[in-house]
Amino acid sequence: MKSFCIIFLICITQLVNSYSQDKADNILYSVGIGFGNENNVSNYGIFFTNDIKIEIAERLSLNPRVSFFQSLGSIESEGYRSHSGIFLETGLSYSIKKNGKVELSVNAGPSLEIGDETYSSLRRYEDGVLVEERFGNNMLKQFGFYGDFEISWKRDRCLKTIGLRTNYYGIYPEFLGIVYKIGFNL
Repeated sequence: MKSFCIIFLICITQLVNSYSQDKADNILYSVGIGFGNENNVSNYGIFFTNDIKIEIAERLSLNPRVSFFQSLGSIESEGYRSHSGIFLETGLSYSIKKNGKVELSVNAGPSLEIGDETYSSLRRYEDGVLVEERFGNNMLKQFGFYGDFEISWKRDRCLKTIGLRTNYYGIYPEFLGIVYKIGFNL
C-alpha cells in the first residue's frame, strides 16, 4: 500500500506540474466542518477539513487535503473510548455533473491517518459496583484510501459544498460522516 501511495503521488505531481502552469487561476481552497462516526470502536465526533482542488482537466482535479477528527463520545455505553487523528490525503476529484450552478463530484485516493485511540481495557466489578478500570492507548499510523461524494453550488463568489465522507482501512468504512465546506478561488 505504501508503494502504491508513493507512485500515485509522484504521477499526480508530474501531471499537475505540466498542466497547472497555465491554469493557476483554477485552484479552489475549501475549509469545512462536519459530523461523523469512527466505526472501529463506535465513536461519534467532529471533522475539520482543509482541501485544495487543482483543475488538471475540464472535469478532473487533484485534491490534496488535511483533515482532523476528534471524538466527542461513544455510541456504546460500556467503557470510555476516545479517538483523534490527522488525515493526510491526496486524490482525484471527478465532476459527474458540472454546470454554472451545481456540481456533483466523486473524490478518491490514498489516505494516511496519524493519531491515537484510548479505550477501557479492564473493568472489575465487586457486587455489581465498578471498583477498578484500566485504560489502553493505541498510537495509530494507518494507510488506506478515502472516497467522497459531494454536491456543490456557487453563491456570493464562494462555492458551498455538502459531502458524504468515507475513509477505509479495510473492507468497511472506518470513518463515515457529513461535511459542510466553503470554498474560494485562489
